[in-house]
Amino acid sequence: MKRKHKIFLKANIMSLFFIAVSFISGTLAWFAYTGLSDVATEIDIRAWNIELNDGKTSNDIKIALPEISPGMDTISEVVNINNLGDTDAIVNYSIVSARILDSSEDNYVASETLSTEAIQDKLSNEYPFHINISLTKGYVLAKGEKAQLQVSVSWPFDSGDDIKDSEWGSKAYNFLKKNPSQTPIEIVLKLNAEQMMKGGKGSDPNYDAGKVVLYDVQQDKECYALSETCIKTFVLDSNNQQKDDKVRLLPYFTNNLGTSTFDNYNNTFDTITADWNVEKTYLKADDILSLISTDVNNSLFVRASLSDRIIGYMGYKEIIPEYSKTRLERELENAKLKNGFYQYKINHINQDDKDRIFSYLSSSDSCIWTNSDYNDTKAFGIKNDVNNNGRLYGIDKTESCKVIPVIIGNKKKEQI
Repeated sequence: MKRKHKIFLKANIMSLFFIAVSFISGTLAWFAYTGLSDVATEIDIRAWNIELNDGKTSNDIKIALPEISPGMDTISEVVNINNLGDTDAIVNYSIVSARILDSSEDNYVASETLSTEAIQDKLSNEYPFHINISLTKGYVLAKGEKAQLQVSVSWPFDSGDDIKDSEWGSKAYNFLKKNPSQTPIEIVLKLNAEQMMKGGKGSDPNYDAGKVVLYDVQQDKECYALSETCIKTFVLDSNNQQKDDKVRLLPYFTNNLGTSTFDNYNNTFDTITADWNVEKTYLKADDILSLISTDVNNSLFVRASLSDRIIGYMGYKEIIPEYSKTRLERELENAKLKNGFYQYKINHINQDDKDRIFSYLSSSDSCIWTNSDYNDTKAFGIKNDVNNNGRLYGIDKTESCKVIPVIIGNKKKEQI
């Protein structure tokens, strides 16, 4: 095993370049894009002003990063998106194409039959190296806080799949030997921005993930002063849309709702919500994983005796034929099989990373149940670890943890 890893480190190096190639169409008041720094990157344009007549703009970015190899430190890059104008905007990205080495099987071009989500799922989950892309917010308000397009590339030293590591290490070496001047991996993204219309498409800035919402469980509407029925909640949706009439809300963990063993979860849930006049549902491991996976730098899947890996993209909703499951279902199944857990950040070090900090999923004094089984004797729950990171893991069903119902609330009519 040691000898094989030494061969990897000598031979299996992929070179990528991160080059921003600008393609601008139309205008939208003042936008400035900056970023992609460090690690010998190059940028043709670091900032520009855009004035549109049709309310839309787009920008192509060709992704390239320097050397990657098994056991590398995670390479992280950022494109800052600022709106310096007077018009709020929704933003999103799409993958135009992705090429890995020179095989047609690993050459993806977005089309009606191959979506951005499908390509992103493959780049994040189907190779021993992981290319992850995430947008911190789906909007930028006029002269408001920036959004960030975040990209990370990683290759765990000991992934647990020696066959795939060996296969791709050999492919990478042979490709570079045959094509010393060609970029082994190339991904083209298109950043899109257009004017935000009230009640239109795109993310709802009033309901960002983790945003505090006071909600009255008797009157089934938002409220403005805490009381016995007006409780503090956080938005649980990872990307609530303007067109959505409902929003999922997670009551604050310090609310004294109820505690029980897992076997009494349903009874405790019913007791807590007996007097609530709201639509409600169980908290599931899927809910937590969907949120924390959006951090493509710090949210990790941890297993004993193997390298930690970034959780990666969990947004692909289609059934994957190989597993007959969605990616999210497959990931949770893998955690159970490998006796693993998920770790995420609950405190931010600087202002730039605050959009990917999950302080509302923090509990230091008590564990929090989800309604998802881990195995016959454990269920998924969350609690802070000794290093003050959040953790989603298997908890013995005989332990006593808090039961937190999820409210499916009505959004306020006034938007933006």
